[in-house]
Amino acid sequence: MPSNTDVRENTNRLYNGQSFSVDIIFDNHTSEPFTLSEQHVMELVIEENIQEWPFKGYIIYSNVNEAIERNTTSDPFFYRMDGKDEIIVKIKINMENEREERKIELKKEVWEMNLNFIIYDSEDMPSTGTANKAKKLYFIDKNYFKMIETNLEWSSSIAIQTPNIHLKNNYPYINKSLYKETDDKRIIKTGDAIRWLLEIGMRFEDCIDEEKWNTGVSTILYTSPNCNTVAMDLDYLIKNHVADKLDDFCIFKYKNRIEKQYQLVAMSDIFENAGKASDVPGELALETFFFENITPTENSTMPRRAPHKKIDAGELDFEIDLNIHEWNKITDYKFVDTAGRDSALALISKPVYHYNFSRHQFAVDYVRNEIGNIKKEFQDMYVSKLAPAGMGTAIFTLNQTKLDQTSVSPRSIYSGWGNNMEINNRIDIGRNEILKGGVFLNANITFTVNGSPHRTIGKFIAIEREDTSSEIKFDDKILGQWFVTNVQHVWNHNRYVNKITAVKIHFYEDPGIKDDIYGNE
Repeated sequence: MPSNTDVRENTNRLYNGQSFSVDIIFDNHTSEPFTLSEQHVMELVIEENIQEWPFKGYIIYSNVNEAIERNTTSDPFFYRMDGKDEIIVKIKINMENEREERKIELKKEVWEMNLNFIIYDSEDMPSTGTANKAKKLYFIDKNYFKMIETNLEWSSSIAIQTPNIHLKNNYPYINKSLYKETDDKRIIKTGDAIRWLLEIGMRFEDCIDEEKWNTGVSTILYTSPNCNTVAMDLDYLIKNHVADKLDDFCIFKYKNRIEKQYQLVAMSDIFENAGKASDVPGELALETFFFENITPTENSTMPRRAPHKKIDAGELDFEIDLNIHEWNKITDYKFVDTAGRDSALALISKPVYHYNFSRHQFAVDYVRNEIGNIKKEFQDMYVSKLAPAGMGTAIFTLNQTKLDQTSVSPRSIYSGWGNNMEINNRIDIGRNEILKGGVFLNANITFTVNGSPHRTIGKFIAIEREDTSSEIKFDDKILGQWFVTNVQHVWNHNRYVNKITAVKIHFYEDPGIKDDIYGNE
């Protein structure tokens, strides 16, 4: 029967022939923290999603006769179930027992996890009796849970009056009678508003990755509704954020699984680091996978559709363009193209109608929200950053129904303050919504491989195969650079796997798809 002991660390376990240190610690902030023995873990899943920044997952463990809570120690563990039960998960590859010549120095911010979760739900798993009971706990990122249970009395004008060196640098006109000022003196950049919520509102210390924080070009005059939580305010601000580079949309995510810092990064900056030269993978090029059982050698003559680093004899790289042999073989996968319904309804012109209160006029933003122009921008902002040398073709199929503006999806907004007269403050619901669809509704692949903790979202992977040629046009679509949008780390008994989902936005070579068709003759 499990019992409360001092928190143990470095519980070694062998998965797929590799030794891992896995620690799962329960803390109710009342009794002593409790380390769940590895032998009781039936399944542990941790999920990362590029469109939903909080880490989340679940654990299923053996709970024979409610053993964990029925232990007989003087300080028994119990579940509070009030949103304060915490699970800390620490995972790393164990190199301590390796022979000296096999030891490798791995960066912990790449190869380790140290995550704090809150249990938000639980259930008993079906069983045939108390002797084989199991319990399932659902958990989500601790900081996110704090946000969903916190309400703040907050507006943008309050934010720029709050002592904060980053905000004061941007708003030198701050004064104590700001309520008397016009709206253009009470607005705040959306990136600064998000920063305020995290640093001042939630009091998260050192939570911003300054090198990867896009303050944005969009501004906002915002007052949090009395029924809103911080999580709702944050979601609203992120959706309204427009990057200060190319008026792009941004991704909000954690820096890594160790440091509790947030990033706000323009999607075009992410693609800038994918790599487009044949032998120069970018800093976000994670690794290469192969469809076959045999991994090609360095001297292979097969055509490559993604950048690959040339490795000197005896040299290994454990950060960029990894090739871990058995860990990079894809034996089963699911591939789907862009759904016709998504293309027909999401990848169309989205004119934005608005009202100018000062002039008492209605107007419409059409040019920058027109699908033909957006396809050109999609090519320039993202596809031109990929192999081959920026000459690929966007998977962004148009037709005359779209180009003739027969099919459009109008958006409307009431411009209630002066700054909203600027198109940069309205572009998020038109053009940028289409750009997001062009990325996340595109060709999609999901596959399962031997697990490793270094795999994460927001990176690029290459997928190649041995039996290909430049004549196979389908391989121009399925092979090459993919953007990772979802990673699941799944531990099940003695097996550890990654379930990876990625999207691909370009053909390696132009397939010759025509845009000038109606298709309904």
